[in-house]
Amino acid sequence: MTLTVQPAPSSGPVITSGTSITARTGQAFSFDVFTIGGSATARLSATGLPPGLSADPVTGIISGTPTADGSFWVTLTVTDGAVTTTSTLELTFTSDPAIPVIISPRETTLEAGQSFTYTIVAPSSDHSGTTFSYIGTLPSGLSFDPATGIISGTYNSHFQNGGALLGNVQLIATNSSGTATSTLAFFQQVSGTAKNISTRLAVGTSDNVLIGGIIVTGNAPKKVIVRAIGPSLTQYGVPGALQDPTLELHDHTGAMIDFNDNWMDSANEQAIIDSGLAPSNNLESAILATLDPGNYTAIIRGNNGTTGAALVEVYDLGTASLDVSSNAQLANISTRGLVQTGDNVMIGGFIVRGDMPATVIVRAIGPSLTAYGVPGALQDPTLELHDGTGAVIGTNDNWQNDPGAAQIQADHLAPTDNRESATIVTLAPGNYTAIVRGQNDTTGVALVEAFVLQ
Repeated sequence: MTLTVQPAPSSGPVITSGTSITARTGQAFSFDVFTIGGSATARLSATGLPPGLSADPVTGIISGTPTADGSFWVTLTVTDGAVTTTSTLELTFTSDPAIPVIISPRETTLEAGQSFTYTIVAPSSDHSGTTFSYIGTLPSGLSFDPATGIISGTYNSHFQNGGALLGNVQLIATNSSGTATSTLAFFQQVSGTAKNISTRLAVGTSDNVLIGGIIVTGNAPKKVIVRAIGPSLTQYGVPGALQDPTLELHDHTGAMIDFNDNWMDSANEQAIIDSGLAPSNNLESAILATLDPGNYTAIIRGNNGTTGAALVEVYDLGTASLDVSSNAQLANISTRGLVQTGDNVMIGGFIVRGDMPATVIVRAIGPSLTAYGVPGALQDPTLELHDGTGAVIGTNDNWQNDPGAAQIQADHLAPTDNRESATIVTLAPGNYTAIVRGQNDTTGVALVEAFVLQ
């Protein structure tokens, strides 16, 4: 095992994600290459990767399943405009169960003034005992126990910049059979954000197709998968599922930037499979896209004018940038469609991910859609918010009756019609569902929206 000290370039991106990793042969592997001092346009190339691994030039993720034992010296090259930075990464793969392999996370988060504990986990069939060490500097307030491999303490810096890199150390685990290495990066804790949004609705024709809106904010592109799900809903007891949904993705000008009918026909079929988000039915549609900050629209139709219940989903695959200063998130997700009764009300789901709770404003818009030329708008929408257990955690009919109405106004997200619904909630990481109905079982076109406040 060799640890390399990399010289820092005078300007441009610096690769700071570590220099040596040990892992198991034949097991799924993933490692994030990241930089500081670069921009969102930086791109990665990697030469000398072991068999079974590949590198994503935009996200910097090296992943795959290694097929051979040995140590491989990988040359990492990051190009950012006219500046090029190189670094060497040693990847060692072993099928010897006696050699320890560190499997604890390679990234963790710190919050100033809060106690912190991290344990190096390095399983081995050699029970003679494993000792631990590290190379580098721990963030202020943390200490290390070499016997137990525990890093603990209270981070006492007052530096507050959500997501910032606070430090990076090389971890080492040793027993009588060998030595393994890994990295540990410390980041400033960040608030929660919407990680996935989905809406189920009856898809009609003409103005009553299913329309999903996405807003990406930040200083870098966002990598997403958009899906149109239909026939597989039947196994979940959804009646009248749309049997062959098609998917269009439009930019803020209305121009179509991608289209899919049957996800296995996508040029990104393998990448969709690798993401773990491939639809379970070949007739369903999916688009993998890297979206610059801005507004986007996904439209679900039934092939050949067919109708039925369908689900539009947007999955956040992360910021499409190598640099840790880059940030992109789904700031708003919305869906427009025809709200009916029974099983055909509008059901929107979203997942909050992160280290801390997220403050979200959820809205149900109806009558004000008429001003935008939408026919048959729902005149009095009601809103229910459910947690992951199905329990109701918030309701609203007419946004001015919400306890948070003043804050909704202060955030400039008050609906323009008093009959429309809105609620502001602070949500712990988890799964949530918003249900939009028409008051007294009325029907019409409505919009459900979720805004993540910064």
